[in-house]
Amino acid sequence: MKAHVELKLDGKPKRIEFDMPEGAVRPAELLPVLRQFSNAMVEAAEAAATEPISCTKGCGACCRQLVPIREMEARRLAVFVRSLPEPRRSMILERFAAARAKSAGMRARLDSRAGLDQPGRIALKLDYFDLGIACPFLEDESCGIYEERPMICREHLVTTPAAWCATPREGTIRTLPMRRADSAAAKLEAGDWIPLIDLLDWVDEHPADEGALRDPREMLQAFLRDLAS
Repeated sequence: MKAHVELKLDGKPKRIEFDMPEGAVRPAELLPVLRQFSNAMVEAAEAAATEPISCTKGCGACCRQLVPIREMEARRLAVFVRSLPEPRRSMILERFAAARAKSAGMRARLDSRAGLDQPGRIALKLDYFDLGIACPFLEDESCGIYEERPMICREHLVTTPAAWCATPREGTIRTLPMRRADSAAAKLEAGDWIPLIDLLDWVDEHPADEGALRDPREMLQAFLRDLAS
């Protein structure tokens, strides 16, 4: 079903058109719509930026961070990976396995992330970065799934020198201020975030709940309320 929403971003009107899923759906089925809002937030922030954005194609330092994603993104990416043709599918699966093996020494901390306070989460992310684990989708220092990349990746635009991203312990990295669609989308689901490198195993261990079907219009309204707050 065709639908649209009129927003004001930095005082300018913005019309976002999308295909609204019909009937009750899981949040993952609304994800393509939420991504359109994420893209709109990024475009508005870029247009209003007073500092140059350092991120460029081929600068993949941030692709070695501990990337937190939500259940909706984990489920969609799992389907995406398993639908890839061979030999690409096997190559990506091997990268996931290698990433999890390299993070084995941090497994207890990763599995207990829900109990960490903010300083503990920051320490976890910095220690993870020190391991140098590349995102399984990183290819030639660029995102190999650009259209399917998580919202937190879409909204991570740095204005400090790009070289600083490779040494995050040495200084404060500034990101472009914007309304975060990623944060608003996270409130549509219960539970804590999932490390991107764990998404395939997490989906296998957590079958989709048939009771999780919801009205997409109600989810979108809740998302828009959080986005505006």
